Amino acid sequence: MTFGKTSDTNWTRAVQRTQKLQETFKGKPFFVGAVVDDSDSKIVSQWMTKNKLSLPVGMELKDKQGQSRYSIKSLPCTIVIDTRRTIVYRFDGVSEAMERKMTETVKKSLE
Repeated sequence: MTFGKTSDTNWTRAVQRTQKLQETFKGKPFFVGAVVDDSDSKIVSQWMTKNKLSLPVGMELKDKQGQSRYSIKSLPCTIVIDTRRTIVYRFDGVSEAMERKMTETVKKSLE
């Protein structure tokens, strides 16, 4: 799951890379989603269309419950949660190394 803002182009690229994980692990007990810290659903919808995103996207609540639940301190942030709801990977920021590390972590979690 990845948290960020639609106005952050680096996060948009991270969401696109995260979506690729969904394709990589298709058919496995694996879920990919994004939580957008934006309050305008029209902007979020346009952002999803523009960036050809098909993964589930939720809008963060005003009281930041999602960020609070997973102790998200800064945006963007990406986490991998196992079936016990334990965070097994956390990455603050955006980088291509993030995709490799997430892929490795997910593979290990699915073994």
